[in-house]
Amino acid sequence: MSDINIGALTEVINNKADKDLKNVDINSGADAVIEYQVPTADNDYTGYRKYASGYVEIWGTKTGMSQREYVGSITLPITMADTRYACFVSAWSNRGTDIDWNFTGGCTPKTTTKFSFSLYGLGTTDLVTGMSWSVKGMAAA
Repeated sequence: MSDINIGALTEVINNKADKDLKNVDINSGADAVIEYQVPTADNDYTGYRKYASGYVEIWGTKTGMSQREYVGSITLPITMADTRYACFVSAWSNRGTDIDWNFTGGCTPKTTTKFSFSLYGLGTTDLVTGMSWSVKGMAAA
């Protein structure tokens, strides 16, 4: 049987991260996911990762559309600190069997809890059939 080094064991126990990571210095470069959501039908295919620093990544998809123009809004599952978050929206169309990504309108207007968007097909016969979106920024405290 080997001896246990109590000093080394005490150092390991004292230096462990708390479950909520409040004792981790995020300025040291360490930032860990403290909350997340996996996209499912129950949450309208919206996922997110929230980090100990307050940074958050949120994303989602929407399908089943078949329109030349689609205007709507997305309600965020996490309240943002302000409206200076990055927002990206892309649509795909009905061209053939391949998914064709189209540049679309921006995410405006934005609030801390939702953003609006406008999606357009590329040509006169293109229909918007689905979309993908993401938000990155700081969550409200």
